[in-house]
Amino acid sequence: MARNRTIYNVQDVFFGLASGEKNYPEAAGYEILKRIHRVQSVSYDINTNRTDVGLLGKSSLDDSVVAGPSDVTFSLSYYMEGLINEKKMGFNVLTSGYSTNPNKEFTYKFLNKNKEQNIYVAIKKEGSDLRGGTHDPSEIPLLIAGNSGWALASPHASGFGVMAIQNCYADSYAFDVTVGNYPKVDINFIGDNIIYYDSGSGLHPPILNTNTSEIEHRAQELIIPKNYRRQNPHVDVNHTFRPSDASLTITKRAADEDLSIKYDFEDGSELDDYNAEDIQNVISTSYEGQRSLQIESKNALQGSEGNYGGAKFTMPALVDGQYYTFSVALKISSSNPKRIYFDVKDSGGALSNLSFSVLADNTWRVYTHKVALNSTPRGFCHIYLNSASQIFFIDQIQIYKDAEKKSIAFHTDSFQSFKFNIPLARQNISCVGHKYYLDRALQLPIKSTVTLDMLVDQDLSGNLLDNLRKDQEYDMSIDFSDTSGISAAKYRFFGAKLDSVSYASSIGSNKTATANFSISNDYDLGRNIIKAEGRGLFIVDYLVDDNMNILLADDGTPIADSFPHSF
Repeated sequence: MARNRTIYNVQDVFFGLASGEKNYPEAAGYEILKRIHRVQSVSYDINTNRTDVGLLGKSSLDDSVVAGPSDVTFSLSYYMEGLINEKKMGFNVLTSGYSTNPNKEFTYKFLNKNKEQNIYVAIKKEGSDLRGGTHDPSEIPLLIAGNSGWALASPHASGFGVMAIQNCYADSYAFDVTVGNYPKVDINFIGDNIIYYDSGSGLHPPILNTNTSEIEHRAQELIIPKNYRRQNPHVDVNHTFRPSDASLTITKRAADEDLSIKYDFEDGSELDDYNAEDIQNVISTSYEGQRSLQIESKNALQGSEGNYGGAKFTMPALVDGQYYTFSVALKISSSNPKRIYFDVKDSGGALSNLSFSVLADNTWRVYTHKVALNSTPRGFCHIYLNSASQIFFIDQIQIYKDAEKKSIAFHTDSFQSFKFNIPLARQNISCVGHKYYLDRALQLPIKSTVTLDMLVDQDLSGNLLDNLRKDQEYDMSIDFSDTSGISAAKYRFFGAKLDSVSYASSIGSNKTATANFSISNDYDLGRNIIKAEGRGLFIVDYLVDDNMNILLADDGTPIADSFPHSF
């Protein structure tokens, strides 16, 4: 018997392919929809844009005419389980530690891609749950290799009603992790049209002809896929993240007026050679921006130097007795940690206390060394390894004047919530001869916001006005781990600026603080960006280890997931 009401267990949400996009793996002749997981709510509105027409001599409106195309708004809310959903929707999700994409900005693909993407809501007209049983993903490559892509379809598809929202554009993205609630994403889209089909079988993706406002169809057959079991040997894919799974770190960048020296290598520059095998400016990996310096040590000790070589740079003029911080981002290509030395000598040839060494691994990390300078440095800072034939990467070298005491460290308090919002405002592009919008282009610049709610658990010290006057920037990272403590997803924020901090106290509750930051998303040099990194799970090409680095086979090629798929 047909049901007389629609409830959540008979609905499911899918995303279609954007123009030029392909499924992974590709099924010739078919477009396989991409299922969105952990969905909590769906809503949509249809707004007709009308203009009221009045006439002289008439007290009422003469007409209310349609002045432009309709707007279909679609809102989706889901619990975070990694960055699989984001990748399916078209966000720029990077494979952790491996992406060679020069622009790492999370919303980068929305600048000129993700056209003609449809959102589908499938509704089972009768019977039990829409997803039904779970299928083994090992059949996917066999079916595709046998040119049987149709067999990937849900056996109940003919009993689905399907609603298609055409030409959808992401309008906003909001993320919220708050104590007591599951981390949640709220995302909004705006589309051009909505269609309802009485069956989910035998469909072809509908395309809206913006010239004629007629519905056309792609040649591929539309497939609503079975509910495939998700599995991965290196991460628990069925784990919904909790606030306790999140770790948040915040680091403060040096103010420009305090910088004594800075190398970010974005201009293609290199450091001077110091007995190295090779030094080159590369775009294959970087801490932030698009470039870093790759250094390879030699395979033999360098005579009286007693090391395997590296790089060097001329030391700036520093004042003896002043406080300085030496900051650098490092990454080793080897899976085994290696010690990297930074030697700074004074005029007498002795090592200054600005010298230090770190044990670096194959994940980008920022290392800082703060001292009250005990002697005036002279000559060079020598950077080297005591390991043969090793490659390491270096970025964001900075030496800057620092205060004796720490400034107000509001960001070390007990976090109660972490929220960020990315507004993706759209500009409707009309064109003569087109009945629908030719495009809904992203309006630049984009200014994202970050809000931190905290319990105040320390006494204030320092001067907050120093922070505001220096207009300092902050780098933030929020990392989510699965049930085994394995890092599975990470958001990174580069170059956020502090807008405000507010404190509140009331009887019967703890003292609280709220800090607000903003970031102008940079699509050019990538110095101020939001970056999202996912761990290998269907939508990412490769498997990674516990440090989210690519696993390699004996021949040096990356190891792919056993049964990867993007739907």
